[in-house]
Amino acid sequence: MRKIFILYLVTLFILSCDVENKSSNEKYIGDWYFEKELNSEKLKNSHPVHPYEKINFFIINDSILDFKSGFFYLIKDRFTLPDSTLEHRFSHYYLGTKTKYKIEKSNIIFFNKSENFWDTIKVLGISDNKIKVKNYNGRVFQLQKSENKSEFTTNEYDAIIVDRSPCFGSCPFNSTYINRNGDFYFKAYESNTVYDNYHSKLDEETLRKILMNFDKININDLKNHYSLNATDSQTNTISFIKNGEIIKTIETYIECPIDLEKALNELSFAYQKVNIKYEDNFSFRNKLMNTYFTGQNSKIYLKDSEFFLLEIELLKGKKSIKKFEEKYTLNFYEWTLKKTIKKITTDGQYYKIVYYDDTSKTIDLGYNFIEQNSIIKNNKYE
Repeated sequence: MRKIFILYLVTLFILSCDVENKSSNEKYIGDWYFEKELNSEKLKNSHPVHPYEKINFFIINDSILDFKSGFFYLIKDRFTLPDSTLEHRFSHYYLGTKTKYKIEKSNIIFFNKSENFWDTIKVLGISDNKIKVKNYNGRVFQLQKSENKSEFTTNEYDAIIVDRSPCFGSCPFNSTYINRNGDFYFKAYESNTVYDNYHSKLDEETLRKILMNFDKININDLKNHYSLNATDSQTNTISFIKNGEIIKTIETYIECPIDLEKALNELSFAYQKVNIKYEDNFSFRNKLMNTYFTGQNSKIYLKDSEFFLLEIELLKGKKSIKKFEEKYTLNFYEWTLKKTIKKITTDGQYYKIVYYDDTSKTIDLGYNFIEQNSIIKNNKYE
C-alpha cells in the first residue's frame, strides 16, 4: 500500500510539472513585433538600431517558430570570364522562415537554418503582451505581442509584382509577377540560382501560401516609401494590380515593415520551389531600368515594378502592323554588356520596338497603358 501511495505522489508530481511547463510556455506563443530599444544610452558609440538587428518572430505552437527575416544558404559559383580569369558569383537559396524551437531557462532556443546550429534569443523578461530580449551584440529590445487577428482579403488586388534592384554585393536582382489565377513570371538578372526568363502555372496550394502573406497586410496602411540613410543597398518595389490597373506601389530601401519583407521574400524566391519553364516571348530579353515616357510637354516615370507590368502586358499583347501617332518615347537604361534595344515609341496602346539590328515590331496592348495607370503620372525620382 505504501509503495502504491509513493507511486501516486511521483506520478502527481510529474503531471503537475508538465502542466506548469505547458502553462509557462504558452505565454511565449504569439506574434511578436519589435517595439523599441531599451538600453541604447548604456552602449558606448551606439548607433540607431539597424533594421537587420531587430528581432521579430511568431511562435506558432509549442514546437514551431516563424523567424520572419528568413533563413538563407549562400551559394558560391566559380566561372571563367572571356579573358580566362576566374571569378566567383554568389546567390542565395531561400530556406523559408519556419523552424523548430524550445524553451530552456526562459530563453528561446531555435534552429538557425542559415548557420545550421541552435541559436538563442536571450529573454530578460516576459509578460502577457511584452517581452524583453537581448540580441547578439548586447542591445536590449522590447517586443509587443500583436492582438490583431489576421484578416485575409482577396478583393483589393488580383496581381502582385516584386522587383529587386542590384546592390553593391550579392543581392538577388530579379522581377517577379503573380496573379490570383496562378500565372507566374520571373526574370533573373544577377545573383539568382537561375539566369533567364521563365513562367509557370502555380497549383492552388502553392498560390495560396504565397498570397496569404500579402493578404493579411492592409496595404492601405502602408506608406509609399520606406528608406534608411545608407548607401550601396537594394531597393525593392512592390506593385499591387487590380483589373490591369496599378493601385499602389511601395518602395523599400533597407527599412521595410517586417510582414511585407517576409511576403516579398516568399514571392521573389518562389522560383526556387516551383516548376519554371523557359519563356522566350518577352519583348526585352534584358533588364530595362530608369524607364520614363517623354512626350511633347510631359515626362512620366515608371517604378521598376510598374515597368514589369508593362513587360507582362507586352508579352500578352498582339503583334500589329498598324501605323499610330508616336506621342511618347520610352527612355531607359539597358542592363547588359550588349545593347539590344535602340528605340521604343508609343501612343500608350501601340508600342514600336526598334532593335539594334534595325528590325522592329509593333505590339498592341488592346488598351492605353498610360491612361489606365494614372498613378504613374505622380511618380518622381527621389
